[in-house]
Amino acid sequence: MVKKLLLLFGALVALGCLIFWVGLTYFAPKYLRQTIQEKGSAALGGELQLSELKIHWGLPSKITITQLRISKPNKLLVEIPSLSLSLNLKDGLLQFNRLRPVIHIDLESPQATFFTTTQQEAKTPPAAGPANPAANILSTTDPKTAIKLVSSRLQDLEFRFSIKNGQLKLNQDQTSGHSFTNIACDLHLPSLSEALMVKLSGQLKVNHPLIPFFIPIKVSSQLKLDQGVLNLGSTEISVLSINTKSEGSFDLKNKHINARLALDVPELEKLPFPSIESLPIKNWKGSLKGYGSIRGSYLDPMIDGSAQLKSAEFQVDFKNPKINADGVLKADLEAQFVKDKANPLFRFPSLKWNIDLEKTALTLPLYFQKDKNTPLNSQGTASFAGDLQLEQLKLKLAQIELSATGRFSPTASSKLRVEVKPTTLAGLERMIHPLAKFPVQGSLALKSEIEGHLADPKKLKINLEMLKLEKVSTAVDFKTADLFVRGPVKLDLNGKLSVDQLLVKAGHVTLFSDLTGLEVKFKDQFKKASGEIAKVSLTATKTGDTLALKQSQIEIPQGVMNITGTPPITVNAPMDLNLQIKSLDLGKLGIWLPKFAKMIPEGHLTSNLQIKGASIPKIL
Repeated sequence: MVKKLLLLFGALVALGCLIFWVGLTYFAPKYLRQTIQEKGSAALGGELQLSELKIHWGLPSKITITQLRISKPNKLLVEIPSLSLSLNLKDGLLQFNRLRPVIHIDLESPQATFFTTTQQEAKTPPAAGPANPAANILSTTDPKTAIKLVSSRLQDLEFRFSIKNGQLKLNQDQTSGHSFTNIACDLHLPSLSEALMVKLSGQLKVNHPLIPFFIPIKVSSQLKLDQGVLNLGSTEISVLSINTKSEGSFDLKNKHINARLALDVPELEKLPFPSIESLPIKNWKGSLKGYGSIRGSYLDPMIDGSAQLKSAEFQVDFKNPKINADGVLKADLEAQFVKDKANPLFRFPSLKWNIDLEKTALTLPLYFQKDKNTPLNSQGTASFAGDLQLEQLKLKLAQIELSATGRFSPTASSKLRVEVKPTTLAGLERMIHPLAKFPVQGSLALKSEIEGHLADPKKLKINLEMLKLEKVSTAVDFKTADLFVRGPVKLDLNGKLSVDQLLVKAGHVTLFSDLTGLEVKFKDQFKKASGEIAKVSLTATKTGDTLALKQSQIEIPQGVMNITGTPPITVNAPMDLNLQIKSLDLGKLGIWLPKFAKMIPEGHLTSNLQIKGASIPKIL
């Protein structure tokens, strides 16, 4: 009796197991498929479809999904033709086998770049032999409203997730030269209505031919898709010394974005710039911080933020036909930036900089050359909104110190105030090539205001509030078909001038010039030999159309002439001149004027002449 009861119990257990197995095999997949479709569609705000879901029980157990599609009315968003998962309870592994995705993404953007491939391409196994690096490059076709992405390297990608030790391993194509190692991944989704928690860490090995290196990567994020809105919360990404924090939302239906990003790079030297051989700036040092936000339509959003570069140093190696730079550049920069619908270009409400190029050699062929030991520094504060508004600019080049304020425009009118502190001119010929033949001695000081289009000097207004040249000496070598001038020149000048369209409108000048060393020839009408005394001094004032000579003296070998008064500078202008001549040797005057030598009488001339009048002068 007991045996019969045991047999009956065994039969019932076997029948129950058979019914349970049949239910799991034939009914559970249908229920699971229906549940996934319903819950997934509600969570994604669209329609999630699974053509087929099969469960294969065993060790390991497998789940096969065919034709997974996510779509909206008349719009296909994501498509995966084949996905196989296996669960090995013994090893604690969740394995994705033969993952062959064809991801179809609808950007709904006329400005997008479109790529496409066919499902047949996705299902075709890769050819035997080494993988072609170009296989991952997506081919372009005629524009459509969607994008399909496929990569041959992903067709046999295998994910293994160990619940026990939290290690994620990727079987990948090693022909790319790069590989991921030490990858740990943690994915947590409490329910389809809550955010997906993602944590990922690992290393990317870059097999650079000169310096192979590892790039550590850490990612922590929260993702949630709700009614077509992708919410990104508390996302942190760390790559080497680059740390970012971001959050925001992306409305896929209304094409609206609202996101914020913070960037912190405390050690620029940890970035792998040696791998970028063509980069003209290498060996970065210093720190970089930034903040930015983007709001509004995908196509025309509002962007604002700030950036700060501190204690930066760069190794510069830049060469082209126009400029060469080689050496160490140091910089501190702060900037605020804004871009809105009203302006197609970025605006910078605040700019601050301190750039030091003392240890950088600069060359502009034919014009300028600076070695690595000559000071070159720029400091300033400004703003930019199409034009550069300089609140303060300080520039130091060798012994020259220049400061400027005002508005600079490359395409419209500018208005700048420029000041050069008293500085010696000696030694500039070593940097400024046009001065190399005739070095300049002496000193320069300048205060000026410039207004107008800088590309058209004929329309500029220049107000020289102070121009001072002291003990300036140089040389001249000028030659044309009619004129020859060569020799040393000495000059002292102190004045104020207002110049409009290359014409002096007003000013006051005190001038002394020594031209004794000059050799001058003009056709056969004038000739002066080097060493013959020639000095000019004057004090003059110009107001409107009136030029007043308070004092002027010309000293030549033939004598001395003094002129005071108001000479005419326009046709029919009134004049009132006093001309004093002291013992002018007329005979020697003929040496300077060879063409008129026979017309000039012998003797000496002394006179005190006053000239008044307009078109017809009256001599008193």
